[in-house]
Amino acid sequence: MPLKQILFRFDGRLARLPYFLYYHLAGIIAGGAMLAGMLPAFLLSNLVDSPEVIGVVAVIGAFPGIVLNFWMLAAIVVKRLHDLNRCGWHLLWMCALAFAGGLLLEVAPALGTIATIVATFAFLWLLFAPGNRTDNGYGSPPGTRTPAAPDSQGAVMRV
Repeated sequence: MPLKQILFRFDGRLARLPYFLYYHLAGIIAGGAMLAGMLPAFLLSNLVDSPEVIGVVAVIGAFPGIVLNFWMLAAIVVKRLHDLNRCGWHLLWMCALAFAGGLLLEVAPALGTIATIVATFAFLWLLFAPGNRTDNGYGSPPGTRTPAAPDSQGAVMRV
């Protein structure tokens, strides 16, 4: 599967080790994009005494990298869920639980801790649970080739 498809499309399946590696690669790529976007704020810090202005420029500059990070990580997690024969929409409750856990830590620390722990276990499950060994509703197992199909003249071609 080409890197562009792995990082930007939501179809297909991804095994455990590639999931782990591409997850970190996406973070590195998006982190570089965020740093590059915030570079004007770093340069502006020598010219402007207002931390508010510098903060706004940094956030605006980092925003494309944040969107890129979310998209790539979502595509990778959805492919991993597909390998486990689960719908990609499960990512929504996993992210909502992690987000709620972070918010609840301030208001209700015990509840926030529980939500964060459950979300952490859900993401660890993605890393350690074995995928389906056979075809499922989301495609063939990762690493298997599509079987050759004869064309109209009887020659074998890859699909």
